Amino acid sequence: MANEPEQKQAAYHSRRFVYDGKIIPNVPEGMSVADLMKHLTPYFPELGNATYTEKVVNGVQLITLHKQVTSKGNTHLLFLELVAGLPEIDHAAIALYQKLGPGPFSIETLAAHAAEIQAAAAFVQQQIHIPQEMLRICAGLPPVSTAVVPLGF
Repeated sequence: MANEPEQKQAAYHSRRFVYDGKIIPNVPEGMSVADLMKHLTPYFPELGNATYTEKVVNGVQLITLHKQVTSKGNTHLLFLELVAGLPEIDHAAIALYQKLGPGPFSIETLAAHAAEIQAAAAFVQQQIHIPQEMLRICAGLPPVSTAVVPLGF
């Protein structure tokens, strides 16, 4: 039977899946890597956008799942959708600061710009809730994993 094509043998005898340094047991033989990650996502949400590497070691196919480095709020469209209802911040106070500088101010300067200063102060007082509202919205963003916590976190 020299003319028959040789059957290609698998380069491995079994598969082993590893995630976060631990072996994932009892993975069905026919399950694809994508299906396994999808199956594990309720338990490990970070696997929803994970990658993987494969290598054969001593006849065992070693498939290692890797988290993607991301940060909370990385989904810009979701964040923009959530904050779309917030009022736009007027930059009148910033323009006034740029016009007058950091101070100290003379009585004459304060008197000359009293109406602008009072209007800017009133506006800032009305807008003071916006940073708190943005924090509340950010706290509602779904968490995403990060493989490494940045220094100083």
